[in-house]
Amino acid sequence: CLVMSLVPATALAEENGQESKTVITAVDELLQFAKDVNAGKYDNRTNAVVSLEADLDLTGVEWTPIGCTNDEGDVEHYFSGKFYGNGHSISNIDYASMYGKEDIGGLFGFLGGAEISGLTLKGNIDDAGEGYVFLGTLAGYTDGAKISDCISEVVFNNHDKYINGTFGLCGYAENTVIEYCQNKGNITITNDVSSFYVGGIAG
Repeated sequence: CLVMSLVPATALAEENGQESKTVITAVDELLQFAKDVNAGKYDNRTNAVVSLEADLDLTGVEWTPIGCTNDEGDVEHYFSGKFYGNGHSISNIDYASMYGKEDIGGLFGFLGGAEISGLTLKGNIDDAGEGYVFLGTLAGYTDGAKISDCISEVVFNNHDKYINGTFGLCGYAENTVIEYCQNKGNITITNDVSSFYVGGIAG
């Protein structure tokens, strides 16, 4: 019993096929989570659990989507675990700057087999830049994911920029279950576009 008491709880959890929960209560912790995912630390970790336990405001934060592509545009790293929003919100992500900079953009760039629930996204996109981007307020591209009880309140306005790509709660959703979600953000496009796929829930 004494020996067992000295074994870290995280080690016991990993032995039993579980991982310790990552708790996010501050912007710095969200940024660290994004950095870890984009470094490959969450690839194929389907049993990883992340819990958002506070509302976060990303005003003035240079945001890099969670999940990234390589120089050839292929998905390199991604999140495949469970992310619980617990009814909290993430506000004012700088989505507009992702045009022309990222291949996939959103809170999450790419979700591979992940489960996301109970999250609200708030903010505005005004005159996004040029470039073809899979852009979603929650995720740019999803494959094999499950998204439930999520709300997008992100307003999209495009007046004089030439834009291409996708936009919605999810920019592009493949083999993905989306249930009990809402989009409450107005979408306004007044400039000609050549290839822009837009929807409240999925582009």
